[in-house]
Amino acid sequence: MGLEYDFDIVTIAQDEVEPAQADTEASQNGKTRARALFRDFQTAEALRDTSPKIRKMFVDAGFDFETRNSSLPSGIYRAEDEDLRNLVIQRLFANIKATGLAGEYCGEFDLWAFLNGIKTARPQGKRRRKPPIQLLPYIQPEPESAPQPVPPKRRTLPWRVGIALGLAVLLIILLRFLAAAGATP
Repeated sequence: MGLEYDFDIVTIAQDEVEPAQADTEASQNGKTRARALFRDFQTAEALRDTSPKIRKMFVDAGFDFETRNSSLPSGIYRAEDEDLRNLVIQRLFANIKATGLAGEYCGEFDLWAFLNGIKTARPQGKRRRKPPIQLLPYIQPEPESAPQPVPPKRRTLPWRVGIALGLAVLLIILLRFLAAAGATP
């Protein structure tokens, strides 16, 4: 079974933030700061086991190595966290774009699965809209016309082989007849 890349946004009061982490917090919202916490402990551990450069990109974007066990199903996040969630994701993409990932060790943390999880996650209470059905314009049936002539069936391979053998036999008979008459070709 793969890792679960769902995460929740948790707001932290200003007095609960350690001074060492104060400059790496994702969002300052009055007196609170927001952190992105994975729901799955194994996912947080897999991120912790990546290269220091990748860990720093995630921490600078607002992720933390702690976990939070929310009651939300997989692929769903709280609708009121959408703005902070988008901010954390934007910061992560900016960090990736600025520093790059070439040659970095990801370990068990699958960055593509994480990005797919971000893309498919949706807020709680919202359903995915189905694309509208496009109706084709009504097409008038064409008036019946005279039946089209049926093209002749294509001759098959055995028929062609039979013709070729027949011609070969006729050529052999003709050559024998000419040889018996004393004429040479």
